[in-house]
Amino acid sequence: GMGGVGKTTMVKQVIKIIENANLFDEIGMAVVSQNLNYDQIQIQITESLGMKCKKQSRQGRAMELHKRLSEANKRVLIVLDDV
Repeated sequence: GMGGVGKTTMVKQVIKIIENANLFDEIGMAVVSQNLNYDQIQIQITESLGMKCKKQSRQGRAMELHKRLSEANKRVLIVLDDV
């Protein structure tokens, strides 16, 4: 949709509703713009999940994220905004 109509605000409100309903154990969010920056997306996801990546490479961060997201019995929602 057009910029400035409130999509991001709506997404943040939906996230609050989901958090209050305890539908997921963790919720992460990242902004994905037209100029894809995979490193920045990974960093945003890790930070929003409260993680501190020890790895500096894209592949290293991907492995850490995969491990965290694959933990048994965890329901994780990752919201990608501005896709």
